[in-house]
Amino acid sequence: MKTEDKEWGDLLAEDVIEKHKIALRKQPRPNYYIWPIKYVKTDAWISEKWWIDTGIELIEEEIDVISGLEIVLNAGKKEYMDKLIEIIGPLWNNKCETEYLYDLIALLPPDHSIRKKVFNYRYMEGINKDIRKRQAIMFVKDEKFCRYLSEKIINMIGDYLETDEYLLGDYIMPRMAEFGKSSKIYFEKHFLDNLKSKCFEVLRKDKGLIETGKECKLCEFRESISYWAWSLDWHDIMEFLKTSRWYMNCLPEIFFGDYNNENFLIWSHYIEDDFMRKKAIQMMESCILDGAIAWTRMRNLLRRSG
Repeated sequence: MKTEDKEWGDLLAEDVIEKHKIALRKQPRPNYYIWPIKYVKTDAWISEKWWIDTGIELIEEEIDVISGLEIVLNAGKKEYMDKLIEIIGPLWNNKCETEYLYDLIALLPPDHSIRKKVFNYRYMEGINKDIRKRQAIMFVKDEKFCRYLSEKIINMIGDYLETDEYLLGDYIMPRMAEFGKSSKIYFEKHFLDNLKSKCFEVLRKDKGLIETGKECKLCEFRESISYWAWSLDWHDIMEFLKTSRWYMNCLPEIFFGDYNNENFLIWSHYIEDDFMRKKAIQMMESCILDGAIAWTRMRNLLRRSG
């Protein structure tokens, strides 16, 4: 990296992050603390302590009690559970937008009446089909639902002798990504290895289609595979993609259609090159926080490799 690019990028990142810290205190929605693509505990752009202090401030100064509770309870501050129980009843009775409360309700004790009503264990498939409910309960790794969903996925895979890329891309892999690193708890190693091999099979097929010019539009599998692999800690797939010219040539188009910058942020954990740096700087010059997040990740990557 050129010295002038490094210095300019570092200055931009610091400025953008400080400006957005103010915004995150005043308007924390969407809550980056519970959005792993935007924030992981190894990130350098912001600290866990900052999040906890901010969460407490949001609660005590009544700036955004809901976001504050999501932060501190997910950070393990169980002393705030009484506050959650205190506010959830009135919010529920006043018929606040239910989807807005799912992440909060999932944090309640399993025997709480509102939690039992929203996440009805007697109708697991209803939770599974409701993406917001499923994501909320999977984020807290609810034991009963995780067991239910893992068994369902295992049975579905068992019914297919050949790789069904639509089943993988539309149903199985999005849910596997919600398990994340906890997949090792709920699935046997041989199952995960088999699933990974099926993903490799689809990628090789995709490579062949691209190289023969038979397919030019982006398929959802190609757009989403980096998120799934990153979530599941499948670094061998990430390395395969990183060293595959056909896939790397698709990145600009993948990034272009990604309005949440999720693929760009994921790849900032793995790649530090001219294309990634220029994109991050371009975003930071427009005061976009995702550019600064990616920049700090790439700088860490450069330090580790150096």
